[in-house]
Amino acid sequence: MDLPARRRPRSSRQRESRKVSRQFSEFISAADWPASSPDLNPMDYAVWIYLIKKVSSKDYPSIKALKTALIKKWDEIDDDYPRAVIDAYPKRLKAVIKAKGGRFENYS
Repeated sequence: MDLPARRRPRSSRQRESRKVSRQFSEFISAADWPASSPDLNPMDYAVWIYLIKKVSSKDYPSIKALKTALIKKWDEIDDDYPRAVIDAYPKRLKAVIKAKGGRFENYS
């Protein structure tokens, strides 16, 4: 029987954790993972910035008009954009760690 992770015996979860750690050894360890940061939230650093750039060139007569414009621009986001943001995430994470959570401009 295949139990959900939270219901499996601890030894099974520990084995899985070691397996994942080995498979992703080049990724960031839990000890190095920075605290909650808008620099690490794709909605903050990529999607909202994209939407703000698209709608901020004009004034809107009401909140409803702004909301309508945001929804329209959201619907226009190319399907490849989120994939590109996620593909670049490991580099961004390493840049945040290198900057010790401080400012960084270019992480490529």
